[in-house]
Order: sequence, then C-alpha cells, then structure tokens
Amino acid sequence: MRVFLILFIELLGGDVFNTQTALAKGEQSLKLTPQKVVDRLMAEGFEKKFVDLQRNIDSKDYYDAKGFFDFAFEAKTSYEQIHLEPLGPSENEQEETYNFSTKLLKSLGWGSTMSLEYSRDSVRRQLNPFLANNNSLSTFTTDFVHLELEQNLLNNFAGGIHDRRLKMQELLEVRRDEQLLESTEGLIIDGLEQFWKTYVASENLKAAIDTRDHYRRLVQTSQRKSRLGFAAPGELSRVEAEYEQKDQTVKEQSAAYLTELDTLFLLLGVETPPVVEFHTGNEGIPPLPKLEELSIENMRHYKIQRLLTRSIEIQKKIIDSEQTPKLDIVARLSYRGADEEASETFSDLSGWNSPTYFVGLTFQTYLGSSSQKGARQRAIAEYKKSQFQLEKSRLELKNFLQKAHRNVSAWYKIARSSKSTVEKRSKALKQIEAAYTQGRLDVSHVIEAFNLLLLAKTRMTTSIGNYHIWRNSLASLRDELIQEFVTTNGGEASP
Repeated sequence: MRVFLILFIELLGGDVFNTQTALAKGEQSLKLTPQKVVDRLMAEGFEKKFVDLQRNIDSKDYYDAKGFFDFAFEAKTSYEQIHLEPLGPSENEQEETYNFSTKLLKSLGWGSTMSLEYSRDSVRRQLNPFLANNNSLSTFTTDFVHLELEQNLLNNFAGGIHDRRLKMQELLEVRRDEQLLESTEGLIIDGLEQFWKTYVASENLKAAIDTRDHYRRLVQTSQRKSRLGFAAPGELSRVEAEYEQKDQTVKEQSAAYLTELDTLFLLLGVETPPVVEFHTGNEGIPPLPKLEELSIENMRHYKIQRLLTRSIEIQKKIIDSEQTPKLDIVARLSYRGADEEASETFSDLSGWNSPTYFVGLTFQTYLGSSSQKGARQRAIAEYKKSQFQLEKSRLELKNFLQKAHRNVSAWYKIARSSKSTVEKRSKALKQIEAAYTQGRLDVSHVIEAFNLLLLAKTRMTTSIGNYHIWRNSLASLRDELIQEFVTTNGGEASP
C-alpha cells in the first residue's frame, strides 16, 4: 500500500517528483508495524532518551543520602612570614611559620562522627638579643595527632535521622524504577496510539481517493447520457459538483495524513521516509483479550503511590526527630611531639608521651520556634494528603479498568459491525450502479450510495483504530503492555 505516492500527487508541490524519483530508483518502502514502532521508540526515540536521563537525574537525592556515610579527606598547607619592628623584649624582628595538616572524617551509622587528624607546625625565628639570652628556641617543629569522636545523644541517637533519610531514599529509588516502567509504558501507548491514528488517516485517504475515482467514472457515464439526450435535467452538473467535493475531501485527507505521519516519525526520532506501508497483521480485528483476575493493590500505579506514602511517613518521623533538642558529647584524644629538629619531631610523637584528653557536651534547642511548628504542620498535612491520594488512586484505577473494559468490548463490536456494514454498502452500490446504467434509477440514488459507502469505510477504519488503542490502554493499565511488545526481542508481535 504505497499511499505516500498518491498522497503527494494529490497535494501540489515539488515533493511529487521526489517521491516518484525515489520509487524509480527502486528504493524500498518502509514497512511499519506496531512492533516496529515500539522497537524504534525504545531504541532511538527522543522521549525514551529523556525518560532514561531523567531517571539518572532523579537519583541524585539517593546518592546524597548514601554519601553522608562516605569517608572525607582534607589536607591543608600554609606558609606565613612576619616582619616586625619590636616594641618590647618579647617580640622578634622576623618569624616564618610552615603549617601542614591532613584529616580523615567518617560519619558512622549509629549517629557518630569520627575524625583522625595529623598536623605539623614548623617555626623559624630571628631572635632579638633579650630572647636569645633567655635560651629561647630560634627553630622548632611540633606534630599533633587528634582522634575525635562526636556522638548524638538525643535527636539523632543511634543515627535514627540519617538511617531514616537513607531508608526514605531507598524507597524513592524503588518508586523511581517503577515510575520509569510507567513512563516507558506511557511512551509505548503514545507511539501505538499515533501509529493507529496515522493508519486511520491513511485508510481514510484511500477511501476518499477510491470514492473520487467512482465519481470520475460516474461523471463520464453522465456525460455519455447527456450527449445521447438521456440525462435528467441537472444530472450532469450535480454529478460534477459531487466530484469536485470529493476531490476537496481527498486534499483534506491528504493534509491530515501527512500531519499524522510527521507526528509519528517525530516520536520515533527520525526523518519521515518517502514511502510508507502500514501492516497491521493478518487479522485487522483481533479477538477480545482473555484477562485473568487482577488485584488493584498489585498494579504498578498503585504501588508507586503506596511507596510515595511510605516515604512521606518516614519524612514526618525525620522532622519529629530533628525537632528534638540536640545533645552531643565530644571526646578527643591528642598527642604531641616537639623538637628543635624537624626530623626528630615525629620520633617524639610516636613515643605517645604527651597525651591530652578532652570531653565536652553541647546542648541546643529552640524556644517556641515558628519554623519548627510550620515544618511539623506541613509534614502531618502531606502525610494525610498522601493517604487520601492512595485511596483515591485505588478507586480511580478501579474506574479506569472498568472504563477500559467497556470501551474495548464496545469498539470490538462496533468494528465488526462496521466491517459488515461496508460489505453490505459495497454490495448495494454495485446493484444501484447497475440499475442506474440501465436507466431504472435516478442518479440521486447512486450519489447517496457512494456517500454512504465512504461514511461506512471511514467509520470502520476509525472503529478498528479505536479498538486497538483501547486494547493497548487496557494492557497498559494491567501492566502487561511492556511484556507484550518489549520482551519479544524485536520479533513481530500480534498487534
């Protein structure tokens, strides 16, 4: 079915030559099936790429929560030189200080933060005479090792806040995976729906061209009757007017088809090819699907909303914990090593002869904080809202399933009935044309039969397309569409 060639002939412009040239060169037409649409959409479609990239973008919050427990490394170095005019016997004219430090930090899973730090300070001085006579050192190096542990005792005791944040993001990661499947299924639905819309437009165009060809022959018949003096008054003009109207319909259908075709290939992320053939399978009206019993709670859309509700519940607990007064204990153990010679300083430090012990408490709370009140109020409202939305989703899914079932059944019956109508209209047209040629019927009966047949063909094509669209929508609601089209490994699936 090379609709594209006929189509460009009907539309004025230079594309006619290009299409005819493509066919003259022996270029093969693109055979398009629902399965090929899905395969191309999943492989190269812009929207699929956007969905996949957005999934990676949305994962940042999860990695931020997980990264809280990462090791952190810090290193610093500095040099300072001071030149002074001494104001007293305790000041030197010149001092040089070299500093280096490195620090390793780690947040632990039970609400603790541990750090290990090593630092070295080297000082070189040009002593004034008074300090030199008092045996002050002109050069010395000091090394320090600090081991510090900070423990939350109240609001984040045992790491509850950070563990909940990580748990919440893990739930949201599962939700994002489910949402990715849902979005992918939505893309398949959009692609298949556009395929069937384009197919319907192409079939409507073919029906319009076929009807116009019938009218062209009818005009020729009326012209012969008019020359012979057998035509009724106004018969030829009436038939010619009908022909002009059907020619206008062809041009309208041509433009509509081109628009739908461009939209389809934009979804697929490729240029519109010169010649397209639509293949819908051996059976244009497949039988009604056989469906197993399905629980609303097991549907993907419901799972997505349930995961969101659970994550919001955890967020509420996090806010409750954060508004608890903060009490932290800090314990630090330090060792010092010092010597005039830098090479001996580390040896002195490794003797662990100069320990320093430190323990401290930090308490912090807010007194009548409006921001805390607002945060808690918002958390409670969001949690209740998510619960209501969960129940609403359950009822909506139940209604959507019932609606999809009804529409699939209705359009199946309409499609089969429309197909039968076309067959009967075609049979009636042949009989009416024969009677008109024999002079037994007026031309108005032929015109009416032509128009009714065109209407029946359009109705049949539209009903077949709607049946497939609702059939795919039902499979999508039941989370079966991806399995039907994507797991076929690129093979031809039944439409």
